[in-house]
Amino acid sequence: MKITLKMIEKEIKKVAKITPSDTSYNTYLFLLSSSIVGPNIRKIRKFSGLPLADVQRFSKLARKSKIFVGNKLAVEWFEKNGGIALTCDAMVLDGLLKRATKND
Repeated sequence: MKITLKMIEKEIKKVAKITPSDTSYNTYLFLLSSSIVGPNIRKIRKFSGLPLADVQRFSKLARKSKIFVGNKLAVEWFEKNGGIALTCDAMVLDGLLKRATKND
């Protein structure tokens, strides 16, 4: 089954309980879009429709915080309690948390 932007938007409302008017909505949209197309700025921009400046800023932060490592996502969003991990990573990109990895 092909995952669409509409499906991602529905998942954001379900997991994060936010709407497009919330300040962190674009953060979740960026993260979940990257889980579909990979950590590629051009592909995330095309899939999500987010402004290029937002995608570039989020991408830089995702690499710095090791959410993106090379051409992969180093995330646990799809594990048990993955919604918590997704929320924490969104908070990292929004500057509310610092992400620690096992190697830190």
